[in-house]
Amino acid sequence: MKNPFCIVGSGPAGVSCAKALLARGERVILLDGGVELESDKRRIVEKMRGLAPERWSESDLKTITGATAPTHKGIPIKYAFGSEFPYRDTRIPTSGAQVEVLRSLAKGGLSNVWGAAVLPYTAREMKGWPIEEKDLAPHYKAVLEFMPLAAEADDLSEYFPLYQETNKPIELSAQATDLLTHLTRNRFRLRKTGFEFGRARLAVHQTSDRRCRSCGLCLTGCPYESIYCTMETLDALMRNPNFIYTPGWVVETFKEEADKVSVRGSQDGKIVHLDCQKIFLAAGCVSPTQIVLRSLNAFGTARPFKTSQHFILPLLQKFASKKVTTESLNALSQIFIEVFGVSAEPSPIHLQVYSYSPLYGQALSRMVGPLGKA
Repeated sequence: MKNPFCIVGSGPAGVSCAKALLARGERVILLDGGVELESDKRRIVEKMRGLAPERWSESDLKTITGATAPTHKGIPIKYAFGSEFPYRDTRIPTSGAQVEVLRSLAKGGLSNVWGAAVLPYTAREMKGWPIEEKDLAPHYKAVLEFMPLAAEADDLSEYFPLYQETNKPIELSAQATDLLTHLTRNRFRLRKTGFEFGRARLAVHQTSDRRCRSCGLCLTGCPYESIYCTMETLDALMRNPNFIYTPGWVVETFKEEADKVSVRGSQDGKIVHLDCQKIFLAAGCVSPTQIVLRSLNAFGTARPFKTSQHFILPLLQKFASKKVTTESLNALSQIFIEVFGVSAEPSPIHLQVYSYSPLYGQALSRMVGPLGKA
């Protein structure tokens, strides 16, 4: 029997790769750190999942949200249900004082803590790539066969196709509704200056059993599992007899030989080896780079990383929206605004608009100190 294909990492890239290989009838083994949420917190989340938000206890809420400490600069680290398990044992020292690199050994990777916002690449962004926008289209469709998408057809569809029928979009907050109304009223003027906008596209379930309940806990962990996490796809893959999931593995090196690839790593503190046909390093950009450099014995080699710049900016409305702090809402992005400009720049500026969250009040209170209690 031929050796299986090997995939490293259980995040979005890893499960997508596994789905494609299994669809071709291949045997697949997925090596993963496999770190999971602590059992005591998991029991609390399971209890909350069976209750309506108004029936949750204060102690349970504090357990899964209390670790998040927002400031006026943002959230220092995004916990999942009050746990740092997505980042456990993965911190990487860096030379830049303002740089912190996060990776994950968790089952599901960083999809445990992502913001669920999704968009395809535009043709402008792919200038200089070895492939074109049309080459990615069938793969977007393949991913959307197992990943939910809450969205609607709007002006953004001209630049960012939906690629399939979607779930209905999540209900907007009062603030977002007012802003979208204002943007729509000025739609033609905005288009002339290179602004496009529409409802946020989110990888969120909207089916009856996993629909968004507008409980506001999106940034600390959704008890109803409405926000897509690759753990759910991984669990489905485990029912395929050609698929093996191996947690506890940390890949160190690989060696390409004439008829196989030899993989070396550690599992539960022991050195382990595995032979496979091919290896797919699907664990982000940092860990695979380390694995490749270590495999080539290229220690002390510098490799630059490019990253998009992120800024958090306050947004003020001329008129106040009603019941902002008391309405039931979700805390994910509500509106996308794309700034293309009037010239043919290669990449648009992507803006995600969020409305009120109780975390904002906590951040402001910490900023003003005792004055916040006045």
